[in-house]
Amino acid sequence: TNDTHHSCELARQAEKAGASGLLVVTPYYNKPPQDGLRAHFTAVADATGLPVIVYDIPGRSGVAISTESLLALSEHPQIVANKDAKGDLAEVSRVLNQTDLYYFCGDDALVLPSLAIGATGLIGVTANIAPMPYRHIVDAVNAGDLKAATAAHKSLEPLVRATMTHVPGTVATKYI
Repeated sequence: TNDTHHSCELARQAEKAGASGLLVVTPYYNKPPQDGLRAHFTAVADATGLPVIVYDIPGRSGVAISTESLLALSEHPQIVANKDAKGDLAEVSRVLNQTDLYYFCGDDALVLPSLAIGATGLIGVTANIAPMPYRHIVDAVNAGDLKAATAAHKSLEPLVRATMTHVPGTVATKYI
């Protein structure tokens, strides 16, 4: 499709410009079927030698990447991670158990639960406003200190709620 062709061209330009990796979102608007999603991500991954993070954000793109598609995509050597903004912790757990993908939480409210079941880290919105509490959560989880991780998570909840509720979180974050 044109989306895939354009994404491949952008990937090549990013590599040429010195990017160290790609965050690739599902094609917008046309809601491709799962085989179309797999073909899209595979084509973009094949377009360069850069590592690819697959970005699953059905609230923005209109279609979710199925667990089966993530499992299949994990076999591609360039596809190394998933940014999950779907919030299905059962799926996160299954993919973590069945693949070697790095898993990054893309839903600010679910950072602690995602890390607690084995996610690698986060690519968040409100982390651009308050990075240190997120750093504390990651460090506390890595140290096995659930009490400290929970305290940092609770301290962030009002910010996440305020930032992500009324307008898109990225808009609110840029304003802040």
